Amino acid sequence: MNILNLSDNIPDHEGLQEYVINCISMDALQSLYDDIETEGGTITIPERAISVNKRRPLSKNTHYMLTSKEAKQLKYDPRIVNIQNANFIRSSIKMSAYSQTGTFSKTPPASTITSAYKNWALLRCIEGVKRSDWGDDTGTYTKSSTINIDPTGKDVDVIIIDGISPVPDHPEFAKYSNGTGGSRYVQYNWYQLNAIVDNYPNNTSYYSYDDSAEPNSKLYKNHGTHVTGIVAGNTNGWARDANIYQLSPYGFGEIDPLIIWDYIRAFHSSKAINPTTGRKNPTICNCSYEYVFSSEYLLNGGFGNPIFLRVRDVGIGETTLVDGLPEIVGRAMSQEELTRSGIFNTPYSNYNVVPPEIGSPYFVLPYYDEGIASDVTQALNDGIIIVGAAGNQSFFIDNLNGPDYNNELYFGFVDEQTSFLNQTVSIPYHKGSAPSSVAGVISVGAISADSTEKIASYTNKGPRVDVFAPGDWIISSVANSTGIATNGSTATDSRNGSFYFGRNHGTSSAAAQVTGILTCLLEIFPSMNSTKALNLLNNYVSNYQIPQDSNDIYYSDAPLSNTSPTYFSDRISNTNYLMGAKNKYLALRKQRPTTGEIYPPETYLLRPDTGILYPRTNIRIVT
Repeated sequence: MNILNLSDNIPDHEGLQEYVINCISMDALQSLYDDIETEGGTITIPERAISVNKRRPLSKNTHYMLTSKEAKQLKYDPRIVNIQNANFIRSSIKMSAYSQTGTFSKTPPASTITSAYKNWALLRCIEGVKRSDWGDDTGTYTKSSTINIDPTGKDVDVIIIDGISPVPDHPEFAKYSNGTGGSRYVQYNWYQLNAIVDNYPNNTSYYSYDDSAEPNSKLYKNHGTHVTGIVAGNTNGWARDANIYQLSPYGFGEIDPLIIWDYIRAFHSSKAINPTTGRKNPTICNCSYEYVFSSEYLLNGGFGNPIFLRVRDVGIGETTLVDGLPEIVGRAMSQEELTRSGIFNTPYSNYNVVPPEIGSPYFVLPYYDEGIASDVTQALNDGIIIVGAAGNQSFFIDNLNGPDYNNELYFGFVDEQTSFLNQTVSIPYHKGSAPSSVAGVISVGAISADSTEKIASYTNKGPRVDVFAPGDWIISSVANSTGIATNGSTATDSRNGSFYFGRNHGTSSAAAQVTGILTCLLEIFPSMNSTKALNLLNNYVSNYQIPQDSNDIYYSDAPLSNTSPTYFSDRISNTNYLMGAKNKYLALRKQRPTTGEIYPPETYLLRPDTGILYPRTNIRIVT
C-alpha cells in the first residue's frame, strides 16, 4: 500500500499565521483538540503540541497559529471540512462602498442650481480640509471632484423624525443611484405596535403618510424630504444602502407627539433577526426638530402677550433679590435687560422682525421638557442612537453641570379684565431643547457656507454642542417644485422630471450630515450605542478647523462674578462665537486603504518567526 508522504514537495514557510479550522461536527472538533494539543503527530497532525489560539465553544470552527505546511497537512484530516488563513478571510470581506464624481455646491439662494449640483458637505467632510477659495462670499460656489465612501449603511434602520415626505418613490431614495431598484423608503405602519405601546390596542387603521392635512404642509413635507435626502439619499446623501423610516413629531391627526418615543422603542425591541447578518438591524434616529417657546406662540395660543418679570441668572448673579430671585419692580423687563441675560430677538425666528402685534420685548427660547427628556433617555438606554439639531435661535446652551444651566426666565400674563397678572411661569433658557440637549444625544451645530467656514450665525452653541457640520445651502431632495421657498429655486431631477432638488439651511441640515455618517459606520460597528458613537465620531472629526475669535471667552477663562452690563451680553450675543462649544468639524475618513499593503493593518502584529516558538508555558504536556 502506498502511503502519501505529505511532507514531500510542500515548501515549509515557518512563519506562524492564524488559521480557521472548520470541523464536520462538535464531537470531531473535540477529538481534534485532543490530538493537536498533544505532542506526537500522525500523517495529518503536526508533531508539536499546539495551543489553541481561539477556542469557540458555540462553533464548529476553531483557530490555531500554524505554519503553511502544517495547515496543508491538516487539510487531509477526515474530521476537517476546510482550513483557511484567517487574514485571507478577513481581507476578502466586501464592505459596501461607492464612488461619485460630481459638482459640489455652496450656491446661495440668489443663484440657481441644477440637478448636477451636490451636497457640499460630502466633499468637505471626506477631504477633511477647507478650500480657501470656495464659498458663498467668493463667487466660487462650486468645486468638482471625486469622492469615495465606505461603508454605506447597509442593514441599518434610520428613522427620520420629521415632516412626512409624500414622495417615497423619489429617485433619491431608490436602491441604485440611477433611480432604479425600488425604494428604500419603508412606509411602516407604526400602528401595528399599538399593543406593545398600549395605545388603542384595537386600532386597526394604517399610519398615514399623506400630509395634506398638516398646517403649513409644504414646509413640513419639504423639510422632512430634504433631511431624509441628506441622511440617506443616493446622490446627495451619505448612507446610500440604509433602510429609511419616518415618523412625524408634529401629530396632525396621527400619533401624539408626546408618545412617539414609545413607538420608536417598541419598533427597536420587536425587530426580527436579519437573516443576512444574523442579528437585529441597529436603529439610529435623526431629530431635526426642537421644542421652543416664543412670544408669537404664546400669543397665538391664547395665553396673551407675556410680560417678562425677572431673570434668575445663576451664572452671573444679581444684587437685588426677593425670595432668592432677582426682582424687576413695578414694570416688565426691557429688551436690553433681556439681551444682557442672553435672551434676544433672533433673526432666525418665524419672523425676521418683531411682529407688530407682539411688540417689544420679544423672545424665542429653546424649551427643555423633562418628560420628553425622560422618554429620550429610555430610548438611549435601549441602545438607540439619537442625533439632534442644536437649534436655530443663536442661543447659548450650557452643560448639565455648567454655571448657567439652571438660569430661568420668569414671565406672566395680564388679565385683560383686571389688568393683574393671572399666572406666572418660569422656563430655563440655557438648557437647550429636548431631544438635542438630553444627555447622551449627539447635539449638532451648523457651519456656514462662506470661505472661512465659521459657525453659522443662527446656530445654537455652547458647551453642550458636540460637533459642527455643514448647514448652509445644502442641496438635497425636496417634495415639490416650490421647495423651501426662502432658500432659492429648485432643480428638476434629471432621472425623473416629476421630482426635485432644493436647498435649505439650519442645524436640521447639519444634524442630518452627522446622522448619515453614523448610519454608515453602524454597518461595521452595529453594536455601538450613543456613547460609543460619540467617541467614534470624536476620533473622526477635524479639530480646531472652525475659526475662533480671541474674544470668544469660555467660562474657565473668566470670573463668574463679573456683573458688568456688557459682560454676559457680549459673550452671548456674538453669533459667530463658539461660546465654549467643542471646536470639532465633522469628518469621515476611509475605513480601508485602497492602495499599498492592504493587510495586515499597521496595528496587527504577526506571531514572531524567530527565537523559541514552542513549547509554550501553557502547553499541556502528556507523559
